[in-house]
Amino acid sequence: MQPSETASKINPRPFFLLVATLLLFQLLGSYFAGQILRFDSFMGLWVLLRLVLPFGLVLLLGIPLSKLYFGKPRFDKQSLWIVSLAGLALAGLFVYLNWFGEDYLAYYRHGQSLEQLQAMGRFQSFMIFTASTLVGWEILHRSFLLGGIQYSLHRFMQVPERSAMFIAIMTVAVFEAMFHIKKPIYESIPMVFASLLLSWLTIKTRSVWPALTIHLGIEVIFGYAAFVGV
Repeated sequence: MQPSETASKINPRPFFLLVATLLLFQLLGSYFAGQILRFDSFMGLWVLLRLVLPFGLVLLLGIPLSKLYFGKPRFDKQSLWIVSLAGLALAGLFVYLNWFGEDYLAYYRHGQSLEQLQAMGRFQSFMIFTASTLVGWEILHRSFLLGGIQYSLHRFMQVPERSAMFIAIMTVAVFEAMFHIKKPIYESIPMVFASLLLSWLTIKTRSVWPALTIHLGIEVIFGYAAFVGV
């Protein structure tokens, strides 16, 4: 095959269009979700920008849904070890937040006591908020973005599969770091490592659901410690 023939098959447009558009959706969802299509604690705009429109985008780009990790997880020894370690990490997070994380939690309590937060139903509101954002966040990043980048790089740009996987994992980590950059350092730095781990787990199990479940566990533990307490 001549070099010109190989070059003619390389099409970078799907990759750059995917990344740029999903970044735009994420930015709009982060900065305007509380102002548009909000129903009490449920933010409807996030459903549109992180589920509906990305779904349409990948169809337009010709990315098969089978490449986006929506299927049933398939575990091997390595992935089961990671899930077990994640369980231990969640237990450690629970202990830290409830007995040693007062300084960190104060950032989210805004000077209010636990009694005030309980009376306001802050934990219930937080979980409704989480339900309206977490699913969209995980699916946008570890399905549409992670799987979409892998497929676009390998299919349209002839990038080897392992290299495409590495680029996709790092791109998702950058995305998530961007949207946590203003958070306390106790959250922003561990989040980068968590992003790498959850993306790897998604690829290893061929499913977004284990990562989403672990992320949900983190949010439940955090919300309970911040707004209810032991």
